Parts: sequence; C-alpha cells; structure tokens
Amino acid sequence: MKIHAYLICFNEEKIIKSVLDYYSSICSKIFLFDNGSTDDSVKIACQYDNVRVINFDTGGKKTINTM
Repeated sequence: MKIHAYLICFNEEKIIKSVLDYYSSICSKIFLFDNGSTDDSVKIACQYDNVRVINFDTGGKKTINTM
C-alpha cells in the first residue's frame, strides 16, 4: 500500500526534521509545499529520498481563497 503525505512549509527549520522522520517511517512519498522559506527548511527536506519539494508561493497570504 502506498501512503502519501502533503505538507505545507514556511520556515519550519526547527521542527521539519522531526516531522519528516516521523512521516518517512509510514509514507512512501511526501510532498512538501514550500511557501518561500528563508531558513534551511528546504535544504533539510532535500536530504530525504522520499520528499519532493514543490514551490508554493501564496504572495505572503496565509490562506488562499479557492472559491
């Protein structure tokens, strides 16, 4: 069975390793949507073989209106 995780990230350097360690143990693929992080979040995430980092720029908005 394949399990995928979809995560949104913005400057999560302090917790990203713990989160990815946990989800890597149960997920075959992790999609990390990075909202323009300026810390080492993306660099840390790229160390995981099952993580795919996707740039996800909301222009500084915290929510997106999809309607």
